[in-house]
Amino acid sequence: MSSKSFKRVKANWLIIVMLVGTYIPTLLACIFLVKGSAFVIEGLAAMGVIWVFAGLLSGRTKLTINDEFLIIGSDLWTYVKIRIPKIKHVIIVEANLRRKRNAKFEKHKIDSVTQAVSIMMKNGKTYQIIIKDPEIIKDELEQRITPSH
Repeated sequence: MSSKSFKRVKANWLIIVMLVGTYIPTLLACIFLVKGSAFVIEGLAAMGVIWVFAGLLSGRTKLTINDEFLIIGSDLWTYVKIRIPKIKHVIIVEANLRRKRNAKFEKHKIDSVTQAVSIMMKNGKTYQIIIKDPEIIKDELEQRITPSH
């Protein structure tokens, strides 16, 4: 088994752009409407700090693979934590772009691509991870689920 972790981090530019796009008009409105009130300036500074942290924390999606788990999530929460020993097999498939999530199937989108890694569990559940370079993820998982001789 491999003792190294594999990690891939993807910036979620949509969230970052949305945060910046809402802060700038708010900032401009406060500057021109209130014109320098100390309370407003302190409030804008505090709001700016909060939005910077929100952008840094929720603006990234991480995929981590180690010998025990595959973890997909962000800095704020974990979407899914899959135990490596419970994986039956891994294949590369065409991504199903329709939102599908039920008791036996979950889809997690990291990149906007057409291929995905499909992870079949021993309990019958399937996870589909839409990610660029799915071969790398498949190889990393297969190294960990195949017993070393």
